[in-house]
Amino acid sequence: DPTADERALRKLHAQFLAARRREQKGAARNVSFERFARGVAAQTRQLREKSGCDDVELRLVVDDGDVLLKARTGR
Repeated sequence: DPTADERALRKLHAQFLAARRREQKGAARNVSFERFARGVAAQTRQLREKSGCDDVELRLVVDDGDVLLKARTGR
C-alpha cells in the first residue's frame, strides 16, 4: 500500500516536486504533502477496485515537460 509508508510517500513527494521544478524551470506550483497523499490514495483505491489487485506500484513519469505520477498493479 503506497499510502501506508509515510516516509516513502514523503520521499516520493519530494522527488515529484524536484522533478516539477526541473522540468518547468521553477515555475511549478507547489503541491502540499496532504494534497499529494490524498491524490495517491484516490488513485490507488481506483486501481485496486478496477484491477482487483492489492499490490500497487507508483512511479514518476516525465512526458513532454509534464511530471506525472503513474500507478500500476504490482508485479
